[in-house]
Amino acid sequence: MASLGSHEDWQKRFPNAPEPGIDQVAKAFPWVPIGYRETFDAHLTRIEQLLERAPPGWRGLLLNDLQGGPSSCGCGNVQCRWAIDYNVRSTATKLEGDDVAARFVAEVRKRADGRAVIPVWTTECEEVDMPANKNRGRPGTGLCGSVGCATGACPSVFSLQWSALTAGNEGAVGLLSLHTAFQRTQNEFGGGPAWVTNSIAYLNQTIPAHGGKTIPSDRLWVVVEGFHSAEEATARALAAKVGVGAIIVARTKIDQSYEPRVISTK
Repeated sequence: MASLGSHEDWQKRFPNAPEPGIDQVAKAFPWVPIGYRETFDAHLTRIEQLLERAPPGWRGLLLNDLQGGPSSCGCGNVQCRWAIDYNVRSTATKLEGDDVAARFVAEVRKRADGRAVIPVWTTECEEVDMPANKNRGRPGTGLCGSVGCATGACPSVFSLQWSALTAGNEGAVGLLSLHTAFQRTQNEFGGGPAWVTNSIAYLNQTIPAHGGKTIPSDRLWVVVEGFHSAEEATARALAAKVGVGAIIVARTKIDQSYEPRVISTK
């Protein structure tokens, strides 16, 4: 499972969770990312098993949550996905490089028999999530606790991973824009169904600023929530206005939550 990194802000969200002791680490249960050799292979095996049960005439696959587990640096933000075992001991064989997801998608394509394979990506934290003392005194969502990496490591590593994912991929790429699941509900900070525009803007602004290349808007598929008709309509209208290639409405929960579990690293 993915570890919660060395920052301790996640503990504020789980005040009753035990604090990791010596030779222990907190895990973001039940997240099992492909960033470990053992789970990379296990997920491929799982996909092979699912494909054996696929109905005739299936046209493609959507691969969701390819990044690490939520709050991966320990900040508490469920969108924090760039780090795995951030300054804490690994309990599995960690894969190196920014192209792990790209390699995984390539392996799935070998098993898809020429059908479409569309990775679905999650954006990282935003400047409005940083604490006021690290964001020129401005108030914010508080999603990143005391950590101010929205202008540091997060966008840089995100851009490297995104660039590796899209470099050899001419097809569509999905963007998970679930405002409720990602706790983007504070209207005063751009939350609610209109947050879909923030997630798209994150790509268009962050990636070029860190030396990467965006993809044409018609290759971007956006996933929005469909639990409330008015919010769904707003999200769909705003995404369509941007000109994305497709809008997928999730009418069942795509869970992004976790619970901490402390395990031994021995």
